[in-house]
Amino acid sequence: MRKNIFIIVVGLFSLTFLQCKKEGKKLGSFSFTAQDLQIIPYNGGETFTLINSLGDSIQYHVECPRFIGNYNDYNPSHNINHDNIDSEDYYVAEAAQVIDINGIFSIWLRFSSPFQPPIKKIISFEPFGIPGANSFMAQWSFNAGKIYQLNSDSPLVYYDSLTINNKKFYSVYGLTQPLTNTTNTISTIFYSVSQGFVGAMTTNGIRWNLK
Repeated sequence: MRKNIFIIVVGLFSLTFLQCKKEGKKLGSFSFTAQDLQIIPYNGGETFTLINSLGDSIQYHVECPRFIGNYNDYNPSHNINHDNIDSEDYYVAEAAQVIDINGIFSIWLRFSSPFQPPIKKIISFEPFGIPGANSFMAQWSFNAGKIYQLNSDSPLVYYDSLTINNKKFYSVYGLTQPLTNTTNTISTIFYSVSQGFVGAMTTNGIRWNLK
């Protein structure tokens, strides 16, 4: 009998604790505009090919449809791996992703932490791949249809026109990743807001272009 009373008391205490637990408060929300989403020109279902001067080629198949969803953004200065994560105040932020069906490339759009202003819109390439080379993974900021350097690890060059393997492209960003492995690694991707991936260059000098 005493055991049953003990179980009832513990149960009531647990219920009271759960009812009194502070619930996290939504502090605001962040969403992309239609112009923001145009930084990724793929809507899903496209197929394109990159080739190089050696005769190699790779075909990419953009998964359909493009994924857009929301996530709760908590204060990164707090330990969010505790049991009371629901008591943390948070923002709701939108994220978007386009990927290759075979996982050869992934492009993410997200917001930097609203708890650490200024808030930036981030475009990440995680990863981008071509045959025989280590993949490309890096991120930049973007706004109003243009890409900007995010930090010292995200240099970029903008070209009004760029010729890769005798093929000319217009309004192209050369995005260079920080290199930890300089042996046959993709050092730079060439990206157009209107066309997407138009080329790549490896540390051994091989250049790829959109067919």
